[in-house]
Formats: sequence, structure tokens, C-alpha cells
Amino acid sequence: FTGCLCALTAAILCQESEAAERILIRAPAAADIVEKLGAGDEVVGVSASIDEFQNIPKVGTHINPSIEVIASMKPTIVICTSRFTNEQARRINAERYLYNPENINDIPAEILRLGKRLKRDKESAAIVEEISKKLEKIKIPEKKATALFDHFYQKKKA
Repeated sequence: FTGCLCALTAAILCQESEAAERILIRAPAAADIVEKLGAGDEVVGVSASIDEFQNIPKVGTHINPSIEVIASMKPTIVICTSRFTNEQARRINAERYLYNPENINDIPAEILRLGKRLKRDKESAAIVEEISKKLEKIKIPEKKATALFDHFYQKKKA
């Protein structure tokens, strides 16, 4: 019986370790969401412009990453914008997850999608509810601006 119990415990522990993600964030807009989803402990690397994870190694900028450094972190998923290709993801044996909302209205759906991928559906739904309340208060002009005014001010010498 003890042998079976040990084998069962080992199997459970292996499943849990396999389920843990190794997240690398190259999309600055996604960093705050990952943190709010409660997945911060799974982040192994971030782009240099990301401030949310101060104690996590930096992997270069989101425009010019160091693929060698990224590969050394062995991420299972790279959350990125379009500047990280499927070929780069294949080279490091990681999933390329594109987080790139095109406008403010796309953000809630992107958060839900990311939450689903990171197995944090409940957390993502709560974030979307909070954001949706804030978005309701924002008045977005129906008509696009047709002119841009730029004012250059020079201080007069005394």
C-alpha cells in the first residue's frame, strides 16, 4: 500500500509541475494583466521596458530581444506583440501567444482570452468587469478628428 501511495503522490506532483507555466512577457501591455491575473510567480523574464516585475530578469527590449537569453530561461509561453515570430518561438520550444489589442474595445476580450490560456478564467472575468465599468464612463468620439493643432510656445526673454 505504501508503494502505491508514493507512486500516486509522485504522479500528482509531476502533474502539478507540468501544469506550471514559465511565462516570458514581451508585450508591455500584457504585464499588468498577467500580474492582476495572479500569474506573477510564473513569470521568468520580461522586456526591459516592463516595470511590473522588478526582480525578474530582463531579456532586452520588446523590439530587439536577446533570443539567446530568452532561450536560456526555458519559457513555455512567450506573451508578445507581432515582433516575435512563430519561427523564433519554435527555435526556443515555446508557445507564441499574441497579445495585441487593436483598440480600447478589444482589451476586455483580450484579457478574457489571456485568462483562459493561463487557466485564470475567474480572475480575468473580475478584471474585465472592473475595466468595463471604467470604459462605460469614457466617452469616445463617434467622429474621428480631421485636424491636429500643434502649439509651440517660446518663453519671451525678459
